Amino acid sequence: MFSNQQVLARLKELNVLLVKADKTIKQSEINADMARYNRVGLPLNIITPGTPGEKGIVLPERVLIEHVNQALDLASSLSKKSSSSLPTK
Repeated sequence: MFSNQQVLARLKELNVLLVKADKTIKQSEINADMARYNRVGLPLNIITPGTPGEKGIVLPERVLIEHVNQALDLASSLSKKSSSSLPTK
């Protein structure tokens, strides 16, 4: 899914950072994230808004382009909403 040209263009447009975790390396951070989203197995694809503390959007196991676009729209609107409430200098 994240090699699809349409999705990649959208990610670039929104300045999204893709992070891939390797579960073959036993890392407590990965296990903690999986537990936070009530998952015990893979795949686990999460789109996290750019706002610290904002909960991520878990994509279904069978990810379609529509799922990614909807999650990106939601994450973008949450980030914009949060940044508009920040005090200005």
